[in-house]
Amino acid sequence: MQGGWSGALAPVGTCAEASLRAHFRTALWASNSMKTYVINMATSVDRRAFQRLQFDRLGLNFEIFEAVTPVDIADQDLILLAESWERVMSKGEVACFLSHRELWRKVANADAPALILEDDAMLSEHTPLVLSELADIENVDRVNLEVRIKRKIVDKRARELGSNHRLLGLYLDRSGAAGYVIWPSGARKLLAYFDRRAAIADKALRFADLTTYQVEPAVVVPADFCDAFGMHSPLQSPTTINPVKLRLRYSTVANVLRCKGRRLKTQLSDIRQYLRILSSAKKRRLRVSNEHFLHCTDRMRGAANPALSPEHCLAQIRQDQVLCDHQS
Repeated sequence: MQGGWSGALAPVGTCAEASLRAHFRTALWASNSMKTYVINMATSVDRRAFQRLQFDRLGLNFEIFEAVTPVDIADQDLILLAESWERVMSKGEVACFLSHRELWRKVANADAPALILEDDAMLSEHTPLVLSELADIENVDRVNLEVRIKRKIVDKRARELGSNHRLLGLYLDRSGAAGYVIWPSGARKLLAYFDRRAAIADKALRFADLTTYQVEPAVVVPADFCDAFGMHSPLQSPTTINPVKLRLRYSTVANVLRCKGRRLKTQLSDIRQYLRILSSAKKRRLRVSNEHFLHCTDRMRGAANPALSPEHCLAQIRQDQVLCDHQS
């Protein structure tokens, strides 16, 4: 891959600072050319406010995509979709899947990749640089940006991505769908596979035979996993898009057996794949550079200036929203 920023930061100095600023300007231009969607429920005002704050500080553009909710789904469609996976899904899980699927439709009709984020995604300060590098790569369907505590099966070989990041072939992903870049080719494959069925959003991304890669160190961490990586999150509310409780009941015994059969088929497929790539891949936890995350640096700056903390900024945004509501 040509271009982009690679290597460690140069020593501080006039020329070094000018060069670094030029790299960031180039990266911001390239990354802002990539369409970015944030899935957000209309009632999740705090999360939407945090994302605006986060993207402003990164210098990136984004578009809010109003999440599908259970009330938007016809009862008959909800039952059919909920029982089309490996277990009966909750109403929230079906709605979350449909939110992602609607965005796949947008990407499938475009001619460039797009970044899809859920509204609890915490972004690294290196996100613009990574996106600028990803904008030009070819022969890929999806690149996963996030990490959780579960191990993933990745290629032992890595492709240098620049900005001190690497691109690894991703064979088995056990994380969520909080942050990924999807190409039109990948979106079309997913839409064809899930034309009349559904799955939990992150599990759906494992199907459709996608050519998938993983960024390391990860540049996205879901808010509810920040503590596991020694980071602070200003978002204290539990997940709203994808609640895992309140599952629907199976409508028939036959559907119970069908779901269990699908689960067994997936497990056997995973075993076969793992045996096939055993010599070239490794199951491990991925690295996170938590010092690159805005909410971590903000916490340290907040010790000297509390007005820079995310909590203060969110409180100010909520106060401004109340004033606007009263004025209107």
